[in-house]
Amino acid sequence: MRGLLVQAAWSAVRSKTGGALQQRYKYKTAGQGASKKKTIVAIGRRLAEIMYSIVRNKTTYEVRQWNGIKDKMIIMVEHALSG
Repeated sequence: MRGLLVQAAWSAVRSKTGGALQQRYKYKTAGQGASKKKTIVAIGRRLAEIMYSIVRNKTTYEVRQWNGIKDKMIIMVEHALSG
């Protein structure tokens, strides 16, 4: 199962419409210097969490943007301006 989730994560990251998962991957690898392999496993885990919550709540998947980059950038700017 883990191997399938990792393959799905690679597909999501490399697709043209990767959405929040692709943004999270780029942020972690380029912005924070995290290992690509570790980040892909984390993305796979996130996929599993998304799938579980869709099945548990009997809903459909809604594509959303990841707001993590904006929040961190705002914090960095505020910190730079205050100091």
